[in-house]
Amino acid sequence: MTDTLDVDAPVVPALEAVGVTKSFGTVQALRGCSFQAYPGEVTALVGDNGAGKSTLVKVMSGVYGADSGTLLVEGNEAHITSPQGSPQTSLPQVHEPLTQPPPT
Repeated sequence: MTDTLDVDAPVVPALEAVGVTKSFGTVQALRGCSFQAYPGEVTALVGDNGAGKSTLVKVMSGVYGADSGTLLVEGNEAHITSPQGSPQTSLPQVHEPLTQPPPT
């Protein structure tokens, strides 16, 4: 028996955030944020300081709970409630260093 790849089949994101919101008191850190990461791809989340990158990653990894929105893992709704969640919903992260060397 051989496995075949259906090239016409839709590709489901490995991880997806849809319409995520997160507030800290009166500060709205995420407003309807959406994100998709596909299997077999390297995905970088970049943006200006204060844009909500770290907050989104913390929501997707279970450090923070979202105020609203949906997280999907391989197309299935996921309730990630802690960074120690199940292996199926773990989110490997590579954080930027706190200090950057000066440009050369």
